[in-house]
Amino acid sequence: MPPSAQPPFVNGVVMVDTMLKPGALLESLHRIERRFGRMRRRRNEARILDLDLIDYRGMISAGGVGAPVLPHPRALERPFVLEPLAEILPAWRYPGI
Repeated sequence: MPPSAQPPFVNGVVMVDTMLKPGALLESLHRIERRFGRMRRRRNEARILDLDLIDYRGMISAGGVGAPVLPHPRALERPFVLEPLAEILPAWRYPGI
């Protein structure tokens, strides 16, 4: 984890197989966050749970109504995301690069 004034955290990555479209998948992740007490008030605030959609089948999307930006726009700036991702998908490359 990068140095921060926020509490320590654990980060991990999972790969799932789903029939959900990207927007529906992200909304499902947000529902899980809410069940754990996450409230989205400010960007980058400390949170009990943070579930992100990093990549969806290599899709590139600028986002829009009901559609997330894909791949996650800040994934390349976050070694704490890229390192566990490389553990499960060593050949993964950021789509569009």
